[in-house]
Amino acid sequence: MRAFTSYLRRVRAKRIDLSKNAVYDVEEIVVVDQPVFIRVNGKVLGMLIATPLQVKELAIGWLLTRGILKSPNDILEISLNGSFVDIKTSLKIDLSASAVDLSNHVHTTEEYVSEILKELGNPFVKSNYMISANMIMKMVEVLSMDAKIFKETGGTHCAALFSDNKLVAFSEDAGRYNAVDKVIGAGVFLKTDFSKSVLISSGRQNADMVMKVAMAGIPILVSVSAPLLSGVITAERTGVTLICFARENRMNLYTYPERVHLS
Repeated sequence: MRAFTSYLRRVRAKRIDLSKNAVYDVEEIVVVDQPVFIRVNGKVLGMLIATPLQVKELAIGWLLTRGILKSPNDILEISLNGSFVDIKTSLKIDLSASAVDLSNHVHTTEEYVSEILKELGNPFVKSNYMISANMIMKMVEVLSMDAKIFKETGGTHCAALFSDNKLVAFSEDAGRYNAVDKVIGAGVFLKTDFSKSVLISSGRQNADMVMKVAMAGIPILVSVSAPLLSGVITAERTGVTLICFARENRMNLYTYPERVHLS
């Protein structure tokens, strides 16, 4: 195993292995996603949520591809100071586009999640809805079978909404956020009881993805992909059961595993 680093975090989870009809306590490693502030000539121009690797390169790439820097030759100095990438340039740069006002109190993943929760009213899902692990795997199979555009192109993410174990809505979109928004929107039109629902997603689960489910009041979020640290923290803070790596008769339950039973 690679050495443990600042961009990885160990979290505890419950692993359900349906092939053995067993539940294990496991320690999983998730990728850290946290705020990175880009500060040019003393002014914060942007905040990116990123893995804390190659952050200087990230900042320069972001500035160049947005046209803020015209040439790498404009850079006089670049340094990393905690969550900030400080860049001094030889030219005056228009800083009026800056819309970031979080740099004084948001520096960690936990603080970033807290800020999102505060802005959205600290939602918490109190549903007592429960479901079997076998049913979850059947829902994941539906996601795979119905992904017609993905099978043809490989270019979409998918989401499916189930209520009382019945498929309510399915969507595909180039963006994983869009796919989730679409099935939640469909659920609203169909007057779905979100407190008895499960959302299945093909994408990685970060704070923003989990927050969508929490805001809708959906108690169980399942993904065939991995969680990020912000997603695990957000699920814990919002009462959402977060299940990832749901494939091949196995799944990891990172939060509120009591909503899922074997039988």
